[in-house]
Amino acid sequence: MKPCLSVVAILICASVSHAQTFSFQPKSYPPDVLIGFRQDGNPNEIVMNAGPISQFTKATPGSKFKVTAVVASELSKVYGTNLDQLGFAVFSAVRQTGTTAPAYPTMWASKERTDRETPADPWFRQSKTSLAITGAKIETLGANTVSWSLPITVGPDNNTTLTVMPSGLNLSYSTTLGSGNFGLTFQGDVQTYLPTGFGSGSASVRADFFQLDVGSGPGTWIGTFDFTGNNELWFTAAGGSIPNAPAPTIQSFARNGSRNSITFTTIAGGYTYTLLQSPVSGIGAPIAQWTTVPGASIVGTGNPATLNDISDSDSKFYRVQVNP
Repeated sequence: MKPCLSVVAILICASVSHAQTFSFQPKSYPPDVLIGFRQDGNPNEIVMNAGPISQFTKATPGSKFKVTAVVASELSKVYGTNLDQLGFAVFSAVRQTGTTAPAYPTMWASKERTDRETPADPWFRQSKTSLAITGAKIETLGANTVSWSLPITVGPDNNTTLTVMPSGLNLSYSTTLGSGNFGLTFQGDVQTYLPTGFGSGSASVRADFFQLDVGSGPGTWIGTFDFTGNNELWFTAAGGSIPNAPAPTIQSFARNGSRNSITFTTIAGGYTYTLLQSPVSGIGAPIAQWTTVPGASIVGTGNPATLNDISDSDSKFYRVQVNP
């Protein structure tokens, strides 16, 4: 009788824990919002995950809140007190739809205000192909940040919402962003730059935030971002339209025969300028009613424009109205 050999296999399961590093959801709705910081001459740049876009698009109109993903102490550690020409950008994209997703595809991007109190000309809606190409760049940037983050020790410089990385690498923020236009795939520079001497006590630097769907015309104004002198980023929600344009400045008036010509400043972005006139009786008395000059309307281009009124009288007041 052969002996029976019993073999007992003992499996030992080892549990390996891995601390969670930078997080980014590239193909979901609502998509995550990324915020990037970089400065010429500084060897490091920062990418932050501000959370889902819905916190901005669904914020109560006029409400204001601090973007907690932006850590002031971390900015001070990486960039010190010299913030001259430090650039920041806020952006997001979604390339696939769900039951609650907007029309495919969609992206969101910030745009610098050259004057804090003057709204920026809106980014324009684009074709499906163009938005998808830029959206792919944004997804790549988020995925590259995750890849860089994975082998790095978890800490203030590397966690679920913030990662500091060297510039100039294949995975770096700057490599994908290029000159602020995602490697020439977007219509302009999404960065906002801090002025020389910006620091504690400085007035905030402001950027507008736009949603771009498939189509033509100006994008939807979501609100504004303010970067303050104490290294905080605040968001103020707006309504669902492009911001009101600043009042135009009338530069000159000319009379040629029976034609009155009024030249004034404009900005681009889908704003319509209309020439209004007072009645002749308005001269020397309060103007109770302005009327539209027939046919005197034009869409602003960013350059001075001229509108004409064919009239027997040169004794009128004119004003230029801009909408929205």
